[in-house]
Amino acid sequence: MAALLVAMACPLAARDASAQDASDRDASAPELQEEPNLAVGRLNYAGYRDKRQCTMFAIGPRTVLTAAHCLRRLKPSQLHLLFGYSQMKWAAHLTPKAATPLGGDVAVLCLSEPAPAALPFDVTTEIAEGETLYAIGYGRPVRHMQSRTACPVVGPVNRRDWTMAGGGGALTLRCTQAPGASGGPVVTADGTVVGVVSATSATDLYVALIPREAVSMCEGGLGEAPRRAPERRAALHRGLSPHDP
Repeated sequence: MAALLVAMACPLAARDASAQDASDRDASAPELQEEPNLAVGRLNYAGYRDKRQCTMFAIGPRTVLTAAHCLRRLKPSQLHLLFGYSQMKWAAHLTPKAATPLGGDVAVLCLSEPAPAALPFDVTTEIAEGETLYAIGYGRPVRHMQSRTACPVVGPVNRRDWTMAGGGGALTLRCTQAPGASGGPVVTADGTVVGVVSATSATDLYVALIPREAVSMCEGGLGEAPRRAPERRAALHRGLSPHDP
């Protein structure tokens, strides 16, 4: 395998990712957001032996997405969704009533009350190689502020390095993210979300594209009628080393 890939769900005791020389990347450094996007927030869990941090975001009033590997061995009632989190303040603190992993390291969380905001999502959005996308999240070491990183698209995932279990498309971006950014949205220049942050290597970010069925799995998803979630489980990608114990 050309590079060690790392899934970025982040227990708070995990070691910080090693620094990457900016001259080795074709992307800007993460920009801290003084005014956080209220549709994006931190996904927190704290238990007796396990503390975990990821990023999540809403695409509808009651439809939230994150990375499936962030939810391993956790029940929906154990999750704390802090929308618009910034420096120990947040716009809403919600707990999902249901969680369903999809293929390609994407999971849907259904809310019993609406999120404070939602990102636009269009299944017909096309992405071109060389286009600049933006990763939003709460990666360490600055995990108390939302960050936004410009990332050029360098192609689809090389499946020899990163095998998708359960199907689903993926993109390779020329930038990196730190642990804690897993589950964050990747958006176009106009703010339309196209994928979920899933894993990183020393130079690249791997983004799971959002399955079409995600929009209608929760009541009030994107205006479509709710339907029963497909009975599928998302396995971890071969070659990834999650930070979660």
